[in-house]
Parts: sequence; structure tokens; C-alpha cells
Amino acid sequence: MSWIDRLWKRLGDADTEPRVHVMDDTGTGAWRTRREWRSTTVARSVLHYYRVQRITPGDDGNAAIHVLDTPQAQGYVFRVPTFGEANDLVQLQDLFRDRVVELGYHQQIGDQRTAPNGTVCKRIYLKPALSVDPERMDQRYGNVLLELHGTVATPNFLKLLITPYSGRPYVPALPAAELVARLLDERGLAFS
Repeated sequence: MSWIDRLWKRLGDADTEPRVHVMDDTGTGAWRTRREWRSTTVARSVLHYYRVQRITPGDDGNAAIHVLDTPQAQGYVFRVPTFGEANDLVQLQDLFRDRVVELGYHQQIGDQRTAPNGTVCKRIYLKPALSVDPERMDQRYGNVLLELHGTVATPNFLKLLITPYSGRPYVPALPAAELVARLLDERGLAFS
């Protein structure tokens, strides 16, 4: 029995599942799955679908993309495509992360939290590379947060949040819409 099990037992909560927080694990199986998904027409179709939905969003509450636009942050919530599977959101989160890293960002944190009711939030937090000039730091688009929400078996939505820095030492952020256009670009995928 581990020390955490003994602690739970001592607290009288031995039969209750604790909130689980594990670091993101991207082993060789995940890399193989990612490569396979990106080599299918599904990946291209999913990106095309979201790109069209972003240009012509639906008017009802079932839109594929919901937009958050505030002075502090810009965000997008991607729901499962009507023709797709929940796994497409998992693959989309990985694709977005890889594309943001290609733009000179680094992954600050990647973790997964599971609440007692079984809902899961897999977070990936990316920050721009540090600038050489301390007087005017280039923030690119700002910080990027990717959150996948749902259950382990069935993700419900993927949230993309872009938060620029404010203040004098930072170069103004590039438009968030430009980053989203780059993330939804089909180039580099199969049959593109």
C-alpha cells in the first residue's frame, strides 16, 4: 500500500476515488496513432470543415465553432464534427500543439485532470520563445492554451484560448485569427 493510499484510508475516504492529476504521456503508441490519423483524408476533411464553419458559423446553438472575443483573450471552442468521431478532437489537439511548436513556441505544461464524476480535462499550455531584446519582447500571438473536455472515451469539445500579454515591454500581439487560420491549414497533410 502506497503512502497516498494510507493517507486516504486514514482520512476515512478509502472508498472514494480521489481527483486524479497525471502528466500528459505521449509515448510511441500516441505518435503512431497521430501519424496514421494525419495520413488519412479524415484529418484534411476535419480541418476543411472547421475552416468553412469559421467563415460561415451556424446561427443555432449547435454551431461547430463557438467564438470568445474579449480584450483579454480570444478563444474558439471546437465541437465534434457532424461526420466525425470524438477521437478527431484528440488528434486535432495534438496537431494544433505541433503546429504552434513549429511557430517557435514551447510547451510549458501538459497535463490531464480527472474529476470524481469522470469528466476529463487534458490541457496543453504553450508559451512563445523568450526574446533577446528585453526592452521589446516579441510575444507572437501570446500564450496558447489547448483544453480537451469530456470523458476519456468521448471528448465533447476542444477549447483554444489565445491570451496576449499587455504592457509596454511587449510588441503588440499578432492577430489571433491569423493563428487559427494557420492551425486549420490543410497543407502538410495527406492528399493536400
